[in-house]
Amino acid sequence: MRYLALLSLLAISQVYGNVIDDIMNRRQLELADAYWLAGERYIELNKTEIGRAMQARARQLVPGYQPPSERQMDGVPSLTPAPVEVALPQISQEEIARRAAEGRRIVRIQFNRLVRGFLMEEISTISSGLAERIEVPEVGNLSRNEATRRLQELFQDAEVDGLGIEDLYNPDTIQVEQVEGTTDDYVLTVNLSSNAPDYLQRRPWWAPSLSLYFVRSGNNWVLRAVSKN
Repeated sequence: MRYLALLSLLAISQVYGNVIDDIMNRRQLELADAYWLAGERYIELNKTEIGRAMQARARQLVPGYQPPSERQMDGVPSLTPAPVEVALPQISQEEIARRAAEGRRIVRIQFNRLVRGFLMEEISTISSGLAERIEVPEVGNLSRNEATRRLQELFQDAEVDGLGIEDLYNPDTIQVEQVEGTTDDYVLTVNLSSNAPDYLQRRPWWAPSLSLYFVRSGNNWVLRAVSKN
């Protein structure tokens, strides 16, 4: 009897374990699809750097990921697991709005920290606000180390610490929006200053307006991509 009871317990544990795995796989795939489709939309809007960054995130979430359009082709196996009927906790619209507002607030804080680090030439402050890789317009996909190395070269060649915020951008133009189809990604847009020094305006990533794409990393948000508007 004890042996049969133990076998029954193991069988039940296996079933529940499979159900949980199916739920997690399904939610991970749905999140990856959201990133991919949002990335396609940004590419359509000619914001290629952000779009590619979001699609790269989708492939990170699901190894061997295939976009929804490819999974619908004949002969291409679907990654979508069999549907599992399960009651998931509902989140109120008020809670969703609260979380979105908190995310926007933190992204503004992170942007301000990056600006402060730039003006004070503090590489460590800037590095802590960057993702492991960052898409930069007209430059490409840089590692965090490569991005900070290039900043160090800029600091050596120019007197950045003598600049003020108004020399970089117009604070009144900052807007932060949640990326459609995601829960933790935000885009901050800002108009840059026409009075910025020539050594900044000559940089390939400089433009009258920029969009900065922030993704969540733990309990914080980091800069993942920059796009010209």
